[in-house]
Amino acid sequence: MHYFGKQFAVAQAESDLHAFMQKVGQSRFPIDPAFVADVLWQTGVVYLNKGELEGEQMAFALLKENKIVVEDSGFETRNRFSTAHEVGHMSLHRYLSKLGEVTENNHKFCEFQANAYASTLLMPRLAVLQHVTENTGMLESDSDKVSMVSDHFLVSRKSAQIKLEELNLIQNPNIRKQVQTYSEEKKTEREGWFAGQ
Repeated sequence: MHYFGKQFAVAQAESDLHAFMQKVGQSRFPIDPAFVADVLWQTGVVYLNKGELEGEQMAFALLKENKIVVEDSGFETRNRFSTAHEVGHMSLHRYLSKLGEVTENNHKFCEFQANAYASTLLMPRLAVLQHVTENTGMLESDSDKVSMVSDHFLVSRKSAQIKLEELNLIQNPNIRKQVQTYSEEKKTEREGWFAGQ
């Protein structure tokens, strides 16, 4: 089903962010995802103290009750991403839930989409590109870019790193290591081939 794809989630987040900014006249970051939910759908967000929820679940959306519940993780950036993730469920999956389309089989796709939505809502592509471009002269390393995006958009360093990797603004260190290892293996093979001649 095409509505379970990442691009659908990204497009919906961009559309929601645009609608939010038009309604409140705000175009600067960081964005408060709870405020977005309130403005667009009058969704209430309830914040619980750390340890109030049982199990490992830290947040959930009650689609029928139009409410989001988020347990305090102790980290503002984690709380913001959890809230934005649940806002993604409100935006993307409320209609599907009414139709009975959200099932156990496609639950993982819904979770994947909600993560893509959250990332886009908090760090839209054009805003990240603009911010990095405007500050390129001050940045000496990939780590500097990650820190700058993390601070500006009020997201975790890991979220900022993933976004910058997606936009090809930094190199993934794991990919770099794999390429280096591959190159070294091929060099050894070539040297061995020459030695055997």
